[in-house]
Amino acid sequence: MKKWLIGLMALTISISGVAQKKIFYINSEQKDCTGVGPMKCLQYKENPADGWKLMYQGINGFNYEPGYLYKIKVKQAKVPNPPADGSSIAYKLLKIISKNKDTAMENRLINAPHGKYILASLWMDGKLTNVSAKAYEMEFKKDENQVYTKICNNISGQYTLDGNKIKFGPMRSTRMMCPDMNFETAFNQALEQVDNISYDKAKLLLKKGNDVLITLIMPMH
Repeated sequence: MKKWLIGLMALTISISGVAQKKIFYINSEQKDCTGVGPMKCLQYKENPADGWKLMYQGINGFNYEPGYLYKIKVKQAKVPNPPADGSSIAYKLLKIISKNKDTAMENRLINAPHGKYILASLWMDGKLTNVSAKAYEMEFKKDENQVYTKICNNISGQYTLDGNKIKFGPMRSTRMMCPDMNFETAFNQALEQVDNISYDKAKLLLKKGNDVLITLIMPMH
C-alpha cells in the first residue's frame, strides 16, 4: 500500500508538471505578428496590470470574436516532440469566465469610417472569403474623404458618404505586376459595387444592397 501511494504521488507530480490551469485576459483586437509567415496573434496577459503579450499558437476550442475583452480559464500542456516551427506549449479552453464589449472600440466607431482597419473578408469567386491572415490594411481619412490600402499595389482614391450611403472613386493604383493578382482584382471589383455601409460590433461592412462585399475590423492603436 505504501509503495502504491508513493507511486500515485509521483504520478500526480508528473502530471502537474505537464499540464496546469491558468487564467488569461484576452484583448479585443489581434495584432500583426510573424510566425512561419505574416499572421494575426491574440493579445493576452495573466495579470490585469501587466502589458499585453502576443500568443502565436492560439487556444484550442476558443472562438475569438474581435471587439470583446475576455477573461478565460485554460489548460496549459507541454507538446511532446513539437515541430521545428511549432510551439512547445499548447493551450485548451476550459471556461469563458467573462466576455464584455470593449467600449473604447465602440466609441471609436462613432467617428467611423475614419481610421485604420484590417481587411477581414472579401467577396471572391461568388462567396465571402476570409482574408484576415493576409493582414491587408485599409485606412479612411475622413477629413480628406480619402481611402488608402495596399494589397499588391498601393490603391488610393476618394469616397463620398451620405448617411449610410457610400461611393468610392475615382481610384488610383500603382502598376506593379504581382505573382497573384486575384485578391487585388477581387477587391477593386467589390469596391466598384459598394453603395452602403453598416456596423456590426467592431466590424465595418461595405455592402451592395444587403450583400456584404468587404468586411473590415478596426484595430486598436
